[in-house]
Amino acid sequence: MRSSFDEMHIASKLCYDSKLDQILGPFQKVQFFLIRGPISQWKQPIFFDFNTPMKQELLFSLIRHIQSSGVEVKATVSDLGGSSTLWKELQISINSSEFPNPVLQTKKIWVFADLAHCLKLLRNHFLDKGFILEDGTVLNVDIIKEVLNRDSGEIKLCHKLKPNYLMVKGNERQKVAPAKTLFSRTTAKGILHLTGNQKASDFFELIDSFFDIMNSTKPYPPSDKILKAAFGLNEHHEKQIQVLELMKKVIGGLRVQGKSNMLPFQKGIIISINSLFGLHQDLKSSYDVKYILTSRLTQDALESLFSQIRGLGRFNDHPSPSEVIRRLKQLILANKLPKLSSKVCTTKESRNIDSYLTSELLEMALKTEEEDAFPLNTIDDLDLDFIEEPSPMAWELELNSARQFSTAEKEALTYVAGYIAYRVRDKDPSLGTISKNSADEPIFNSEWIKLLSLGGLTTPSHSWMNTVYEFEKIFCAVHEKVLRPIFIEKIPFLHPNGFQRMKLQQDKGTNHTSKSTIAFFEKVKPDTDIACIHFKSIPAKSPDVSPMDYCVFGLLKRALFKSTLRTIGGLLKIVEEDGSRYP
Repeated sequence: MRSSFDEMHIASKLCYDSKLDQILGPFQKVQFFLIRGPISQWKQPIFFDFNTPMKQELLFSLIRHIQSSGVEVKATVSDLGGSSTLWKELQISINSSEFPNPVLQTKKIWVFADLAHCLKLLRNHFLDKGFILEDGTVLNVDIIKEVLNRDSGEIKLCHKLKPNYLMVKGNERQKVAPAKTLFSRTTAKGILHLTGNQKASDFFELIDSFFDIMNSTKPYPPSDKILKAAFGLNEHHEKQIQVLELMKKVIGGLRVQGKSNMLPFQKGIIISINSLFGLHQDLKSSYDVKYILTSRLTQDALESLFSQIRGLGRFNDHPSPSEVIRRLKQLILANKLPKLSSKVCTTKESRNIDSYLTSELLEMALKTEEEDAFPLNTIDDLDLDFIEEPSPMAWELELNSARQFSTAEKEALTYVAGYIAYRVRDKDPSLGTISKNSADEPIFNSEWIKLLSLGGLTTPSHSWMNTVYEFEKIFCAVHEKVLRPIFIEKIPFLHPNGFQRMKLQQDKGTNHTSKSTIAFFEKVKPDTDIACIHFKSIPAKSPDVSPMDYCVFGLLKRALFKSTLRTIGGLLKIVEEDGSRYP
């Protein structure tokens, strides 16, 4: 059995608890201690207290109470915040990742850092400062910016990698998914393919492989993620050990720019690797346990508990001390618990399937019949009105005017075509071939598939790719009539002579904005700064329509923009997508 503990921020205010008949607070945090089965699917919070840091004396007291019930504690998990003092008391370091069991001195308890927390810290330091590897190689955010710049077409190779992932601030840095996307195998291959930076690609792929090993959810993995197998299975165990040893070496030699020593997240990663090796050997020799599901060595269960406590208050997600007590009681005594989003966990495969022991016992003792579900209406009972409208696409298409694709876009389109061919392989197997069977076939623009594939991706056939290109030409031709080419036009409001310049441009014929539009903006011109307008793909009936005219007489007629005008006191304020302003 393994334990985990962490603190949750609460509303720092006084409150009256009617059950206890006393005033509680003000408190800033509540400490929770939760135990979880390493193999069987159960979990149970056993302790909470307000403004109580976890220290060695409290930890040992909780372990003694747990083991008095006949359960042996083999590991404990915590983040790198509140546990720093405790680790010093327990003398935990990169050379000693365990401490003796306070009840059974001959037994060891292995210490793990929450690796989702380590991943976020790794991402934060990479974006803020950058890394220097042991051989002197510098890795910083400029590498990802170059990838995004070369992969800026409509169809992208790294379609999950977003520019805003490089600008996360505040609470956005608490999300694990953007950090996992940044340090993914796809990003690693994109770096290699688009920039040719082999060392950066190897580093990103190593991070992805490491977190696959440390977050396994099932014994046998999917074919494209073999390292996500349970740790200890003979088929993949040797490869997992090689990756973990390499990770220890790389992280141990890595330095954040401006720092001469290892930071806590680096120590946490190395300590967790050492503890995994030791725990596996310990369980194997003591209980003949063949493998470990490493996802159970994270704080996911505790984070799920925090989300449930906050979620019970709907919009009141910052509970008072008395509300924490009441909500926790509802959760551990409830017969049914709410299903949590998989975003709480570090992978999409993770699920909140464990239930609390108290709720299971009460469910068996107080089992009631399920309430009858409301009958669903059949199709015959529904009154459907079908509205037929003529298609607005009634123009003669000019396919020769389709835009040219970059090399990256062509390869991304080939990847999409292969995916479609795979999905309809039962209906038409001639559309593509599994990449391991088409290694010798020269398929144009298939370098990205070859780089990504482990043998299971589909390479589209020549005839299917020609069809896909024809579809894309038709799409571009149709939407060229509906959407004007991408452009950016900014209104020079921030310059004191902005209106005079705009009028001068109109007189010279370089600005098609109508006089009525200029008159409108003159009426709403504020004394303070006003954000510029960023136009992209503005619909237009003819190429002579100015985007500013469309904004005034098109978009501003909608309720949303009218509401925006009223909200800011009648001043036009449309924030740009990129946040820039007119100089």
